[in-house]
Amino acid sequence: RSRLQEKAQLGQELNRLAEKLGEACSVASSTPEQHWQSYTRVTSIIEELLRVQGAQQQDAAPRSDEETRQLYATFSTWMAQNGADIKDVKIGKVDIGERGLIATKTLEAGDVAVTVPGKVMMSVHSALKTPLGRLIRGDPLCKEMPNVVLALHLLNEKFKRDSFYKPYIQTLPESYFTPLYYSADEMTLLKGTSGFNDAISCVRNIALQYSYLFRLIKNFPNLPLNVNTFTFDEYRWAVSTVMTRQNSVPLLGENNVRQRSLALVPFWDLVNHRSGGTITTDFDDEGDCLKCFSMWPCEAGSQFMMYYGDRSSLEFLINSAFVPEDSEHDRFKLKLGISKADKLVAKRAEVFESCGLPPHLSGMFTLTRPSKPLPVETTLFLRVFCMNEAELDRCTTEQAKAEPMRLRQMLMDSTSPWSLSLHRRLWSFLNTRCELLLRQYPSTDEADTLVMDEPACTVPTKYIMKFRQSERRLLKEVIEFARHKLQLLEAE
Repeated sequence: RSRLQEKAQLGQELNRLAEKLGEACSVASSTPEQHWQSYTRVTSIIEELLRVQGAQQQDAAPRSDEETRQLYATFSTWMAQNGADIKDVKIGKVDIGERGLIATKTLEAGDVAVTVPGKVMMSVHSALKTPLGRLIRGDPLCKEMPNVVLALHLLNEKFKRDSFYKPYIQTLPESYFTPLYYSADEMTLLKGTSGFNDAISCVRNIALQYSYLFRLIKNFPNLPLNVNTFTFDEYRWAVSTVMTRQNSVPLLGENNVRQRSLALVPFWDLVNHRSGGTITTDFDDEGDCLKCFSMWPCEAGSQFMMYYGDRSSLEFLINSAFVPEDSEHDRFKLKLGISKADKLVAKRAEVFESCGLPPHLSGMFTLTRPSKPLPVETTLFLRVFCMNEAELDRCTTEQAKAEPMRLRQMLMDSTSPWSLSLHRRLWSFLNTRCELLLRQYPSTDEADTLVMDEPACTVPTKYIMKFRQSERRLLKEVIEFARHKLQLLEAE
């Protein structure tokens, strides 16, 4: 066969697989078992895509330490030449295989450690100024999803020979620990946790995007990013880069108007997270630059770190591809619902609607650690869920329905004249529900720690284990708090 015939056949095969992938991602699922079946269907097609596309690619050898050092040196020089102030920190190893920033002088709290000019940031604004802009402006998905635009922009610059951003792109990780890279065994470890559906949805959503974008990119054959370079492996790499590094930055856009834009911020994105702080990064409009201040005193030779924000362990796992030791902002996604067989279901729905909650009979609600107040929606749902008929009647009078804000405040007020019985029902229900959730975990904290200590433990497995431990810790804390509440109520 001629090369033209082989190329045509390959194109047909890729078209078939991209379409098949989109169809598999579009099949609805609702139960954990259905989610898993969907995941296995989707990943089997992804594996086939990776095999077919991988046969056309030359495998690059992993970077050596010396190559990595040279790339970072070139990158640091490029940053300085383009106006970055990075003289007080340097790139260095901070953990096995991990990089971060090391202070080259002692920094006091409040000192500016890193200054990054807007001109070196890759953003939706900068994407629109490139030939890729025509694709972005004309596509409805790109108009609604700036993270997709940023991933496409990154790939287009990666395959552009003379890209201005080349020194930055060359230093990015060659792969990531996001759910897009999980093996089936690693994904299985999330079963029974609140992160199982999120991780599977992440894979499905990105696979669906790829199927759509593969067909779209065929209409723009002259871009560096084309059907030959736009492989699934490249797309999951770009998406993972954006997931773990994106930030909203007020940059100068079209007509020189400053607007917030999703962006990748070179060098600053090497700063690692430390718990127990506040955001210490700001944007200087006048200087058109991002400034990162030292949150804590940092001695010369030690790692310079910052606080990433009030994220839960699940958000860290999915979006940042790691889990810190302890997150004070942990949350648990709790599915709550009212049975249609409940004879008071209509009255409960009426109260939900009156106080501003969607009149749905089920939904996902958030549990927080006892040191943080429960979200309003969770508190409202639990109170209405546990009410008896007399208590519901008090909330469905004409006066109550005419003053929804007052009703909402009354339901939220723990000192309002609700019966002790209602409070006992609420805390008893929460205690029982959390006990049941805790029992569905396939192992214990001790067993998960043993797995993490094994030499063969993969990085994703380690972080999934840490996430499981954080969820169990939260549930145990809620159970202890609920029992304490019940004891106090018994004493009254």
